[in-house]
Amino acid sequence: MLNRRASTARLRCEPLEGRLTPAGTVVVDVTGSSVKITGDDQENDISVFVDNNPTANTLHIVGNNGTGVTINDPLPAGDAVGKLTIDLKKAAISTVQDPRGTEGVDTVNVHDIFLGGNLLIKGKNGGVVTVNNVYGLKATIDFHAGNGISTVDQTKGPLGSNIKILNSNLGFDGRQSPPKQLGVTVLTKDCKDHVEVRATTVQGSLTIRTKGENDDIGLFGVYNFFGTSNFGITGLNIDAGTGDDFFAASGIDVIKGTNIKMGDGNDKVLIGRFEGFGSNLFRSNVSIDLGKGDDVIGIGHTSNPDNLGTSFGAKLTVKGGIGDDKLMIGNQVTLSAAKHSIDGGPQTTADALEVLTPPFDPNDKIFKNWETRGGFVAANLSALVADEGTRF
Repeated sequence: MLNRRASTARLRCEPLEGRLTPAGTVVVDVTGSSVKITGDDQENDISVFVDNNPTANTLHIVGNNGTGVTINDPLPAGDAVGKLTIDLKKAAISTVQDPRGTEGVDTVNVHDIFLGGNLLIKGKNGGVVTVNNVYGLKATIDFHAGNGISTVDQTKGPLGSNIKILNSNLGFDGRQSPPKQLGVTVLTKDCKDHVEVRATTVQGSLTIRTKGENDDIGLFGVYNFFGTSNFGITGLNIDAGTGDDFFAASGIDVIKGTNIKMGDGNDKVLIGRFEGFGSNLFRSNVSIDLGKGDDVIGIGHTSNPDNLGTSFGAKLTVKGGIGDDKLMIGNQVTLSAAKHSIDGGPQTTADALEVLTPPFDPNDKIFKNWETRGGFVAANLSALVADEGTRF
């Protein structure tokens, strides 16, 4: 059972807002309980939510920053919405002198809504998407086509999407017995993307693919809904693509296999205790493939204050790839009795290994191709945690 303490950490990633020419019009069509919102080829900005104004369970579809909303059919009650589809097409910036390029970003905020069906949000450029306090079945956020532009720095070129899933419960389909677990999928394109899942229950596989460029992917408090080994994240699949990527995880519970592919580039992986969450539990095999580059992995904690650790219940496989890699294993890390493979791979100068001794022995045969081996240096893991704090 995970410790499910609510996160008190602030979100440090800059919100992507203040676009130059948000506008256009979205069209709303209703078929039965299903709601479909279709955008145009401008930068659309919409919010979808339920509240009690003017009456209980009122569904709102609101355009922001000049975006118009055309509603073709009467909206269902807020507690009677089935499938929600948001298709925002291609976001073109009309000002040809815009130094960011010719393609823009659509913005979607879906919050405080209980869906009886699937949630699909997609677009052909970048997406600034926030899903907060949403219950739904299968959830897909797909901005993998084309180029997006964030407004972290409007003077630069394509920078990609900012996608946050917060305080939600997604993937569980209890309409039949036994219930199904439908999962969550997030797809972005070859741009600089930020994907964050926080304090959220995911039922089924969680898949995040960000393709190329320098991406940040964070999972914080993504845990098992029922507290058993039957329901929760049935598989975790991370594919960060090429670029200098950062993957961070704290307070996660994965029932089946975990596959983390960082791709070529100088990547960083941090699995431990931070962002206000506690233990991590990987119940099945875990594979971390760093690809080519000078990569850094930190597993565990810098101190040993309690029993909330990071546990690997089956085989752990680490592939360092070509380059000078560094692996740090700190406090409160438990490995199963399986035959693990932790391989630094071919080096340029030297791969460095730092492990807490005991319980680990840097000369153990599970550690392969680490030219520099020694004891754990807490300050080095602390520096990686501090880097995480600047990104999320």
